[in-house]
Amino acid sequence: MNFFTLKDYIKLIKEGLPASYSQIFFSDHRLFAFILLLASFIDPATGLSGLIGVSVSLTAAHVLGLNPVFSRQGIYTFNSLLTGLL
Repeated sequence: MNFFTLKDYIKLIKEGLPASYSQIFFSDHRLFAFILLLASFIDPATGLSGLIGVSVSLTAAHVLGLNPVFSRQGIYTFNSLLTGLL
């Protein structure tokens, strides 16, 4: 089990969260990711549940010791984002 500091977690969220949104459209552009993030908040409950889904999956991927590069690229988390947006 990997333990990490708050600084590491903030960095993981900062990089992995927007990447999850852009991975939905097979993109790596951060601006596109933030546009999608804002669009998901047209319905605040949907946007919040998407954020929660990504945050939980990023945390789980780190605790399970999965590849941090894939976590930061959104590879592990875009599916949980889609589930949260349902």
